[in-house]
Amino acid sequence: MSCHLDFVLECSATKTRSTKKIQFQTLPCVASQVMEAVEARFSVPACAQTLTYNSTVLRGSENLRDHLVRSGDTFHVSYLSEGDCADVKEVVEWLREMVEALERCPDPDAISSSQAVQDLS
Repeated sequence: MSCHLDFVLECSATKTRSTKKIQFQTLPCVASQVMEAVEARFSVPACAQTLTYNSTVLRGSENLRDHLVRSGDTFHVSYLSEGDCADVKEVVEWLREMVEALERCPDPDAISSSQAVQDLS
C-alpha cells in the first residue's frame, strides 16, 4: 500500500525553507530509511541531516513505529548546506579506486601520483 511523508526542509546556510513530499511503496521502518530517501530526492546528504518528528530528533536506527509515524505525517529536516550527492559519490568512488591502485603497487612510495592516475585511466 502506497503512502507518503511530508517534509519541511530548512537550510541554515541559505536560510531557505520549503515543504516537500515523498511517496513510498511502504512506510519506512527506521529513521535512516527516511534520511536516505531525503538524500536521494533532495540532494541533502544523510550525514548532514537533523531529522525531527514531533519535536524529537531521530537517530538513524530508531524504529518509526516507536514514534507512531503514519502516512501523511510531517518530518522536519534541518541541514547546513546542500550539494550534488551524485558528484560527491563519484569523487569518493574515484578515491577508492586510487587507493586500490596504490595498494596493488609493490612499493607505494616508488609510484608517483601521475602514474597512479594514469593506471586508472
